[in-house]
Amino acid sequence: TDHLNEIKIGHFPKKELARTILFFQMNKLKFLTWNIESQGVSFQAGGLSLPEKHEAVIEVIKEHEPDFDELFLTSSEYIKICSATSHAGRMCMYAKPNIQVAIVSYDSQLPIVSVDITTANKKIRFSSAHLCPGKDGAYTRECQLNQITLDDTPHVLMGDLNVREAENDYITEMGWTDATDRMDYTWNSLVNLYHRDGYKFRCRFDRILYHGLPAPTYSIIGNEPLDGNVNCYLSDHFGLNAVFTI
Repeated sequence: TDHLNEIKIGHFPKKELARTILFFQMNKLKFLTWNIESQGVSFQAGGLSLPEKHEAVIEVIKEHEPDFDELFLTSSEYIKICSATSHAGRMCMYAKPNIQVAIVSYDSQLPIVSVDITTANKKIRFSSAHLCPGKDGAYTRECQLNQITLDDTPHVLMGDLNVREAENDYITEMGWTDATDRMDYTWNSLVNLYHRDGYKFRCRFDRILYHGLPAPTYSIIGNEPLDGNVNCYLSDHFGLNAVFTI
């Protein structure tokens, strides 16, 4: 790892329900987004305690981004550079003090945070969002996404967008490309029985959208139960790890 070329940005809604990381190394942009239900454990967790769950989450993330633990365990090394309000509370974006980013302003009511990063004389815009929930929230989500103007600037948008497959057309019409496969569900309560009384279904709530960049490589994280407990998952959502070449 070239620590001289390191950028990390975190996304923390209220009660640390979700985390998004941006890591820059040479000509690669690495993003990790995972909506972590961090105030409890799966009702099938057995004797797993909340601190043990948090440690397990750290270990999963380290497998994909070894430096993530610096943010998770020593967040004092980061400064908050912008925030927004979502239905789950405040969203905040953090960056290392020595990283220069330009904040992109949106209406204060939008659950979207964005920054511009300039590297190798090229500007990249990174956004994270936690959009309106519920099946009946499709129109609101479309309106929220419409506030992001796409231009010649390469742009990555990741997070719990709460979108359904029926909304794919308007996402494409806006100019976004969806990197994730239609079978890569980040919510799958058919196998992940995290909530005792939860409705059983599967959906791609969490997405990797991009514009003006080559397609990334990506993987799903957190989609395997803990060793020794076939029913114990670390969150009700699975996460996404993406690597972009710039």
